[in-house]
Amino acid sequence: MSKIEQKLTSMEVAHMVGKEHKYLMRDIRNYSTDMTGAEISPVEFWIESTYTDSKGQIRPCYAITKKGCEFIAHKLTGKKGTEFTARYINRFHELENAIEGVVEAGNSTTRIQGVQTLIECQQQFMERQQQFYEQQEKLSQMMIEKLENLLRIRKPISNDSNCFSTCIGEKDELQGRREKLDRLVEEMAAACKWEKNFALHRLYKTLEKMLDISMDDYKKVYQAETGKVCASAWKVVTDSDRLYEMAVTLCQNTINSMKCS
Repeated sequence: MSKIEQKLTSMEVAHMVGKEHKYLMRDIRNYSTDMTGAEISPVEFWIESTYTDSKGQIRPCYAITKKGCEFIAHKLTGKKGTEFTARYINRFHELENAIEGVVEAGNSTTRIQGVQTLIECQQQFMERQQQFYEQQEKLSQMMIEKLENLLRIRKPISNDSNCFSTCIGEKDELQGRREKLDRLVEEMAAACKWEKNFALHRLYKTLEKMLDISMDDYKKVYQAETGKVCASAWKVVTDSDRLYEMAVTLCQNTINSMKCS
C-alpha cells in the first residue's frame, strides 16, 4: 500500500498561527496566484476542499500538506513563526504515528479499513474543530457588544469633528502612551488566551465598529490633519486622544470581564 500523505485543515492551521480562517484563506489564494504565475503547482502545498459547518452549510477550506505548512511558516517571523513550526511538526508526527500503528496492526484488509476509519475520524475532527471556532467567534462578538455597552455607560465620547486637535506633542508622554497600551493589549491577549496580533486585530475592529469608520479612513484624516504621510494604525490610535482613551477602556474592561467570568 502506498504511503498516504497527511494534511492539516486550513481551520487548524489558522488556529495555530492565531489568524482568522477567512484571512488565511485569502493569503493562500494570493500565494496560489503567485505560484501559478511562476509555473509552480500549488497542489504540492495545499488542495482546495470543503467542510460542513454547524448549520449544515458547505464551506470552502484547504487541505494543507507538510510542505505547505513549511511555506506558511517561512512567511511568519520571530516567536510566532517558531511556535507554528513546532506545532505543525508535532501534529504531523501524531498523524504519521497513528497511520503506522494501523499499518502494523494486521493484514491488508485490516490496514485499509484502519486507514479509512482514521480518515473518517479526521473528518469528524475537522467538523468539531470548525464548530469550536464558530463558537469562539460568537463569544468574541458577544464580548465586543458587551464592551460597547460598558463604554457607552462609563465614558461618553465627544463628537468633536477634529479628531486630532488634542494629539500629544511631547515625545516622552507619547511613548508612555504606547507602552501602556502595548502592555494592556498583552494582558488582554493573555486573559482571553489569544495571540497578541489577534488581540490587536480585535481591538482595531471594535474601534471601527464603534466609530462606524474604517481605520484606513481614520489614517487618511490623520495624515491630512498632521501632515504625516507614513502612519500606521497603531500610531493613529496612540496619537489621538479619542482613540487612545477608547482603546485603553476597551482593553481594561475586557481584562476585568475575563477576571470576573
